[in-house]
Amino acid sequence: FFHHPKGALVVDDGAKVALREQGRSLLRPGIRECTGTFAKGDVVSVCDVNGTEFARGIARSSAGEIHAAPGGKEVILHRDDLVIL
Repeated sequence: FFHHPKGALVVDDGAKVALREQGRSLLRPGIRECTGTFAKGDVVSVCDVNGTEFARGIARSSAGEIHAAPGGKEVILHRDDLVIL
């Protein structure tokens, strides 16, 4: 996780609580914005709606896949591949 992130995921307040306080994985419905160009397996930043980075993780989907399936319910960042900063 010391690698420079290839992109960023801006998440809603519910997803932030689930990640930080409940130890959950990040699901697609919690993502409000996806920036950058990253592939599956790249490190991405996780930011709140104010733009503050609070976690980093290894993406299970590429940026293109996230943009293509906005209503999906798949795991984007699994808890095992996520670190809270």
